[in-house]
Amino acid sequence: MFLLRAIPLAISAIGLYIVWPALLDVFSAWPGLLTLDPAWMCLSFLAELASFAALWELQRIALRSDGWFLVVTSQLAGNAFSRTVPGGASAGAALQCRMLTVGWLDGASTAVGLTTVSLLTTATTFALPVLSVPARRRYGTL
Repeated sequence: MFLLRAIPLAISAIGLYIVWPALLDVFSAWPGLLTLDPAWMCLSFLAELASFAALWELQRIALRSDGWFLVVTSQLAGNAFSRTVPGGASAGAALQCRMLTVGWLDGASTAVGLTTVSLLTTATTFALPVLSVPARRRYGTL
C-alpha cells in the first residue's frame, strides 16, 4: 500500500525538480509586470479579441452557419477543454464537434468545416515566417 502512494509522489518530485528552474524564472519576472503600460495591456486585449472574432467568423463561414452563438460557445468550450484535459487539442475538437452536432448542425459538414478551419489556421501559422523573409532581406536582421 505504501509503495502505491510513494510511486506517484516520487514521479511528482522528479517532475518538480525538472521544472523548478523554469518556475523560478517565471516568478522572478513577476515584479516586471508592474512596469507595463496599461495602454499596451488594453491594446493586447483588443488584439486577442480581434483574433477570436476572426476565428469565429472563419468557423461560421466554414460551417455555413447563420448564427454566432453556437459557433462562439462551442469554440470557447473546446478551447478551454483542450487546455485542461490530457487529450489536448483532439479532445477540445471532439467536444466542439459534439456541441455543434447537438446544436443541430450536420455531423459530416461540421467535421469538414472544423478540419478546413484547422488546416487554414495551421497553414497561416507556417506561412508567416515565409512572409517575413522579404522584410529581413530589405531591412537586415530583425
